[in-house]
Amino acid sequence: MTRLRGVLGLLGCLVLALVVAVVAPEAGQDVRRRWAEGEVGAWVASPDRVARVRAVSVVRSADRGYGELFTTSRALVVAEVDVQVRHRRTQLSGVYLGTRDGREYDPRAEFIAAGLTETQPGFTRHATLVFEVPPRRLDGAELVVDADGASVDGYADAIRVDLGLHDPVRVGPETVTPAESTVTTT
Repeated sequence: MTRLRGVLGLLGCLVLALVVAVVAPEAGQDVRRRWAEGEVGAWVASPDRVARVRAVSVVRSADRGYGELFTTSRALVVAEVDVQVRHRRTQLSGVYLGTRDGREYDPRAEFIAAGLTETQPGFTRHATLVFEVPPRRLDGAELVVDADGASVDGYADAIRVDLGLHDPVRVGPETVTPAESTVTTT
């Protein structure tokens, strides 16, 4: 009887280990986020905010205003974005461009007037974000609207938008001029 209990205990442990191995998330998966995902042109909703990337262009030069050009040998990904805030005032500082190899690129500070800022519930922020990224990393790039940068990094909802950039990504010769950020009622 003692031997049978030992065998049953061992079998129970093996079954438990098998169940844990099957239901456990992949090692590289970020379990701290519940992702809402979408594509360019579509509204993507999380419990706290709704976002849409209206348009994406890839260029080498952008006008900072008054004819001051920002030109790079890399690519400038210019994303026109709308974000609606649902429940409480939100500092939209957790926005970045993510690449397939796990790199994150913040919006260029030179275009802060065109970027996302604090927004109240019931309003939609319209912005243009400019990211400087090596062209070889653009394939599969996503715009991520994550929890506020100043918030405690706990378990949060976040939005991912596939920017529709696939190899080979054409870097246009034109210069874009991002419009200043605006707010409208939702």
